[in-house]
Amino acid sequence: MDGNKKFKDNLFRHFFKDSENFVSLYKELSKKTIESDDVKFYDISSRILSKTIQNDVSYLTKDNRFIILIEHMSSSFINLVLRLLIYYVELVRIYLKENEFSLLSKKLVKIPTAELYVAYNGKTNIKNKTINLSKHFFVDTGQIKVTVKVRNINYNQLKYKKEKNTMVGYAYFVHCTRGYLGKGLTLSEALEKAKEECLKKGLLTEYLNREEFLTLALETITWEQEIGFAREEERHEMNLHFVYKLIKDGVQIEKIMEYTDLSEEEIEDLIDELKIISF
Repeated sequence: MDGNKKFKDNLFRHFFKDSENFVSLYKELSKKTIESDDVKFYDISSRILSKTIQNDVSYLTKDNRFIILIEHMSSSFINLVLRLLIYYVELVRIYLKENEFSLLSKKLVKIPTAELYVAYNGKTNIKNKTINLSKHFFVDTGQIKVTVKVRNINYNQLKYKKEKNTMVGYAYFVHCTRGYLGKGLTLSEALEKAKEECLKKGLLTEYLNREEFLTLALETITWEQEIGFAREEERHEMNLHFVYKLIKDGVQIEKIMEYTDLSEEEIEDLIDELKIISF
């Protein structure tokens, strides 16, 4: 761990770096069950890209899989495959060092496979889908393949919402907070109301009664991003909807460029996003 870099957990990471909580999240993402004793948390948050990627949750399983995921609230997925690929490479480097494996060895060095997820928690109706690295290459030779599963973890999209676990509690807490913010409450007021709603349902009881919980929620980077960049996200959503309508009507990219201030590259990026978004 690099002691020169300080890192503050956000709410998502605060919950799911605990292996007991992680199993409920993993079930929602994968539809598979896993035992908390079968996973080990790996912390790479302060090692790489700490200013832009601050909510990693990474585990190594007993059957040698690196399960790596990030929570994401924006509908823009353009560079998330690259971000998760960088995570995986860093985890492999740590794994090799911990096990004292040498790449100069005459014996074949084996490494854990990757299982990569985006836990989407934004406002757009995102479909569960798989995205891949191929779009990032200037020329895709097919020799390097990386896929990432996008999973919508909004409360109204959960498959197992009847279970009163941390995953359901977290999703409901976010859902309620966002709803109260939409009604014009301040962030602190919205968080307090969301706390009351969760307690009524018997969710997150072991956390919400802690004195420091709402302070953590108030300070967490995820909420700051959602509030601070709301206008930027709204503009992005408007562009998506507008391009979607024009494409649906058969309008060519050249004409869309005339109708908007967007470049050809920006329009192509929006079209890529539309492939995994359902309006």
